[in-house]
Amino acid sequence: MNDPRFDNVTQVQSIGSSSYNSLQVEAIRRFKNGLTFNANYTWAHSLDDISDALGVLINDSAEPLDASKPISFNRANSQFDIRNRVVLSYNYDIPFGNGFHGWKKYLFGGWSQSGIFSSQSGLPTTVFAAPIAGISDLLLNGTNNGNTAVNTAVDGDATQLHPLPFFNTYTVPTTLPVSEPLLEHDGTSGRNHLRLDGQTGFDAAFSKRIRFTEHKYLQIRWESFNLLNHPNFAGYQNVFGGSQFNTYTSTATNARQMQLSARFIF
Repeated sequence: MNDPRFDNVTQVQSIGSSSYNSLQVEAIRRFKNGLTFNANYTWAHSLDDISDALGVLINDSAEPLDASKPISFNRANSQFDIRNRVVLSYNYDIPFGNGFHGWKKYLFGGWSQSGIFSSQSGLPTTVFAAPIAGISDLLLNGTNNGNTAVNTAVDGDATQLHPLPFFNTYTVPTTLPVSEPLLEHDGTSGRNHLRLDGQTGFDAAFSKRIRFTEHKYLQIRWESFNLLNHPNFAGYQNVFGGSQFNTYTSTATNARQMQLSARFIF
């Protein structure tokens, strides 16, 4: 029986399961010359049946690949599964000007330099079959109102796909490791089989501290974000077919940015 007061009702049930395991290591070393070094490494593995029941996450789906099977059939890498992550940071209070006095102390003293390097493995994604507009219930798990794509993966080995950045002209090769599944069949590649590119970044800063009294000083700071100008790609097109399939259409981080700031601490 339809209720005219509501256009659509979404029901969310706590029937899925997930697990997370990790190894976290940290090393800190402080040297007497003013250099501090910090290293962090995390290995992790997250598994679940569905990562986001509301469909907010990118390159994932809130619908199971096959609604005719138990929800455990959908169990695979979580869409937010980051297997490896390394963060290295340092801060160096340059001691060069410590022995000076007068104007030389103001010019050569109070300098410091710091940086943060981070690198992590990519997120997984499911490669979905192409939409079949206007055709309903061709696959086992059906469609949404009969006018959008069914939610099923492609056939083949999606791990053999090699995504390309958006500024490359993508030409569909004569042979692909994946293909469309037959009608009324589910794809064999599975959920979150393809691992996308990781992300790497390095931020650096120089600062100069001019002290007037014990508790009052001026700090001038220059910062550079993504100093290496390394591109981290995003917007992967994970629906089979089309001119942009298997390409990244955007970036996850900005290009190199710099800023200069000054603040008075008292």
